Amino acid sequence: MVKVDEAPLRAELFNAEQMDQHAQTLAGSHVVSSARSAEQLLSRLTENEDVLIAAHSLLAEAIKDSRRITPAGEWLLDNSYIVQEHIREIRTNLPGGYYQELPKLATGTLAEYPRVYDVAIELIAHTEGHLSLENITLFVREYQKVSTLRIGELWAIPTMLRVGLVENIRRMTLRVSARLDEVEVADKWAERLMAANEKSPQALTAELASFIDGHPPFTPTFVTRFLQQIRGYQANFTPLIWLEQWIGEDGPTAEEAVTRSNRRIAATQVTVANCITSLRTIARLDWKDFVESQSAMEKILRKDITGYYAKMSFATRDQYRHVVENIAKRTKLSEEDIANGARRARQSSARALFFPTHNPPIRRSGGRPFPPMPCTMPVPAKCSCCPAGSARQPAAGSRSPSHLRGCQPDRRRQAVAGMPMPRRMGTSSCPCLYASLGADANASIILILIADEI
Repeated sequence: MVKVDEAPLRAELFNAEQMDQHAQTLAGSHVVSSARSAEQLLSRLTENEDVLIAAHSLLAEAIKDSRRITPAGEWLLDNSYIVQEHIREIRTNLPGGYYQELPKLATGTLAEYPRVYDVAIELIAHTEGHLSLENITLFVREYQKVSTLRIGELWAIPTMLRVGLVENIRRMTLRVSARLDEVEVADKWAERLMAANEKSPQALTAELASFIDGHPPFTPTFVTRFLQQIRGYQANFTPLIWLEQWIGEDGPTAEEAVTRSNRRIAATQVTVANCITSLRTIARLDWKDFVESQSAMEKILRKDITGYYAKMSFATRDQYRHVVENIAKRTKLSEEDIANGARRARQSSARALFFPTHNPPIRRSGGRPFPPMPCTMPVPAKCSCCPAGSARQPAAGSRSPSHLRGCQPDRRRQAVAGMPMPRRMGTSSCPCLYASLGADANASIILILIADEI
């Protein structure tokens, strides 16, 4: 018999106002750790897949034997291919390296699990698994009023929602499988008693004694099915009244069993239907718009005073965000700090962002390149890292100072304004240039690095 030891991901159904408050409370309760942890979520996914495959075989066998299954079982049979597709999607979108980069919870029942997974679980629990772009956006927006999610976490939200929905389907599947087992056991006991009754009174007495000594747990499903089979066998079955009274002393009464069993069947069907429908919803949503609308980093970058950033194609903006994300990882600064630094530099020196000649020009969303930005950056009187005699002014028609192209590799990691240079530097970068930028050196470095990286 299948053992069900996991409750479904179901909690009080919240309205919009309650969801707002819960998201903010959840964000305030999270304590995040950057330590690496075992990939428990991915291991659990493999286990869930095995459970779902086994349950599918069990349900298919029940249909073959002409046994009735619940509506939830029919949903699982008809939509098993959808669940399997999403499991494959999870494995594709959540490789081990990406999983380790996600901030983990340091405390709580989901300690060492990704923070964003707990966000997904809470959202699923308080919507009964019925997800939409509106309630996902609302929950994430309110959460970030207290604690900002990284850009990588925002991209992980659809995957974590898939993981949570598959987890809930697994738990409902165990319920469906357990009900099949309980019905089968109830049928066998009813058959034994009916066979003994037809044989002789002594055989019935012995069988009743065996039932009393070794009966299975009196679950609502078992009691409902068992009494239903006994009544259907013989209306005036002598021990029926005694059996109902005795079962009612140790378990639910006949009426209670029917009510609770039907309620459980209905709740399981609703949850399974909602989860499978939500998987379909996740597959057709435009997550690019969602991430850009929820990213704190994106909001900062869009404040570019030239207005160029907002006019770029999504792919180009995504390159910028990746560079900011990578710099944040190297420097241990937040993504918002990096983006703000770039914005401040842009405001203080609109010409601080230049494009090296070895890189293609950034193009507008319509395909036309932006006009070259002439370099008017200050050049120090002495450039110790550049070859002697190199030009000190931009070459005619060039979009970057020609002397920057001659920087020595051994100066690429030179610390400027207390900030170590990142490991990867383009050939257009020159430490002496950064040193000449004064108070805005760190912010200007970010802008130049972004230009170098893309």
